[in-house]
Amino acid sequence: MSNFALTWQQVKILEKIPSTPQSARAIGEDAGIDYSTFMSALSALSEQGLVEVSKTERQVYELTSEGKTYLDKGTPERRLYTAVSKSGEAGMEAAYSAAGLADSEKSVALQWAKKNGWLKIGKSESGLPVFQLAAASVDETALSKTEKLLDSISKGACENIAVADLSLVLSRKLATEKTEKEFSVNATSAAPKAIELAKKQLANVISAVTPESIRTKAWKKPGAEFEKYDPLAASPVQYIGKKQPLRSFIDEIRQIFLEMGFTEIKGPIVEAALWNFDALYVPQDHPGRELQDTFYIKNPGKSVIDANEDRQRVENVKNVHQDGGDTGSTGWGYSWDKEVAQKNVLRTHTTAATCRHLVKAASEGRFPVKVFCIDRVYRNEAIDYKHLAEFHQVEGIIIDDNCTFQDLIGMLRIFYQKLGFTDIRITPSFFPYTEPSAQVEVYDPARKEWLELGGCGMFRPEVTRPLGITGNVAAWGQGLERLMMSREKLSDIRTLYRNDLDWIRKERKSQ
Repeated sequence: MSNFALTWQQVKILEKIPSTPQSARAIGEDAGIDYSTFMSALSALSEQGLVEVSKTERQVYELTSEGKTYLDKGTPERRLYTAVSKSGEAGMEAAYSAAGLADSEKSVALQWAKKNGWLKIGKSESGLPVFQLAAASVDETALSKTEKLLDSISKGACENIAVADLSLVLSRKLATEKTEKEFSVNATSAAPKAIELAKKQLANVISAVTPESIRTKAWKKPGAEFEKYDPLAASPVQYIGKKQPLRSFIDEIRQIFLEMGFTEIKGPIVEAALWNFDALYVPQDHPGRELQDTFYIKNPGKSVIDANEDRQRVENVKNVHQDGGDTGSTGWGYSWDKEVAQKNVLRTHTTAATCRHLVKAASEGRFPVKVFCIDRVYRNEAIDYKHLAEFHQVEGIIIDDNCTFQDLIGMLRIFYQKLGFTDIRITPSFFPYTEPSAQVEVYDPARKEWLELGGCGMFRPEVTRPLGITGNVAAWGQGLERLMMSREKLSDIRTLYRNDLDWIRKERKSQ
């Protein structure tokens, strides 16, 4: 078999390339050839001196979903200023409402309206905080500056935008920046003769086995031969079906705990405050129970917590809060209210499921116990690049008289190492329901800083004894999304839930 200077595909491509530079991508699309295959062919043609390929790089900016919202509705700070400027002074909640701001936009509006010198916070005659104009007037150009920047970015007209203005938009996560490589190509003076020669050489070459070639037995004709097949030639990228990356990460964590001998547990999403707060020795006046932090259920608003099997445990929890019960603690020293403990909430942590399992373990009397839970939890948070109102938490407990705090630390080191973290340190911390308590941190070489990933400790007697456990209980927990962000070097937690096909296809943990 002969070796040909060009293949039929290369001839087809070379015929499409003009003598003046043009976009390689556009030529490839016109030829109907996959871009990676087309660029591989250009590389071969370039080596033979038939084409010249040049590369340029340019920065491309795209609006985020938040940026698109601000472009459509106006920035939160502009809308807030407009609402206040109508009267010159307005109550804070009234101004937020008049501006049509979502909860996630309120803090943003306040921050930038104050930073821009548009608004300030004063007091009304009755002493309540109100928004007031910080300047007699604000120029329309200043008010609409950010929106005009967003409009220019959406239209791809970024050439005349100042670097400082682009940096501001990027820092506010209103746009993203990426580098795009552009290739241009032109045929050299040697191309026409090469095409002519190749066509003569390939006249009797069979480039593909087709029904027609089989019917006519083309390979038997004098001089006929098959085109050389290159097994190393580039082929189109194939994107196989994958799990969503976060789901894949959850499965990875689950597998690690199962390999370490743990059993998975689950619990209800709607919980009585008793299991979500009280059983964890969280006082009933704790700020975390307020509406700004916790979602309370309207219907049904309460749970029955004093059924026969739970009555004694509820009484134990009450006594611990009031005077410490039989734990040796002094308690919180207030009158515990069963009505507060009956309120239904969307669980704020999966520790509620852990509490329920403590009761089950005490009832069955089977020890030691090693369980973990991976599930959704809910917090009344303003959504931004590092906060969600709904997210996942992973945590677990070990119930064993022989389990010590040092055993817990060793187990967690192994867990984080299996996830790929190498530099791990344990620092003292405080949590209401564990003592001693510690924070797990890992070192991020890119940011050159230590990142907090989760908390751990030994459950206090005020938690375990009212539920019937007298032995040692080691516990830990962390937010799963932040854990994934730390490992995958993501800067925005919302990326994990966006339908970004390009990210899903390329993310290494979405197999």
